[in-house]
Amino acid sequence: SRQPGYTNRPIYSSVCVGEYSSPCITRVSYLLPVTTPHAAASLPHSNSPPTMPVTPALAFTLAQGGNFVSCLTLPREQTLQIFCTDAYRTGAGKVNGEAEVAWRFMGATGMVACTAAVLAEKHCSAEDKKKLNGAIAATSFINAGLFAANGTMQTDVKPAMRALNIASNAAIGAYALKEMLRK
Repeated sequence: SRQPGYTNRPIYSSVCVGEYSSPCITRVSYLLPVTTPHAAASLPHSNSPPTMPVTPALAFTLAQGGNFVSCLTLPREQTLQIFCTDAYRTGAGKVNGEAEVAWRFMGATGMVACTAAVLAEKHCSAEDKKKLNGAIAATSFINAGLFAANGTMQTDVKPAMRALNIASNAAIGAYALKEMLRK
């Protein structure tokens, strides 16, 4: 039997490298805590592993943080192989000094933004939290729109990465908007 707040179905998650998802590392988890800020309060506190509610700021940080960390730490060529089409990687996106430093600046700035969002959420008033959720919603919807409509994103980003970014940003935007409008 599972404790309240846990799923009985296996959860599959994959980390894939390469355009056609090969090779993939797949992880199966049966005891994944399924919590939202509202459901977390109903979970029993004894004998339960600690959980952290998934808030809009945390969801934004988890989704965007990986992009920013890869921009800061991975060689640009490796990042281009993961995210971009071969035509872009060998043409207009070819690695150069200016692109390399801009990539690093974006990574560092993005990491600060993610950290600030999580910290602000923990220490701001209820009214300010609504404003923070509004900012997260707006940013997420803008990101989804750019991935969906921008010509560069349509031609130069691998379709699977583009779809993942559109879906995750739209979902985070909707969640943040819902939390902002909540009374």
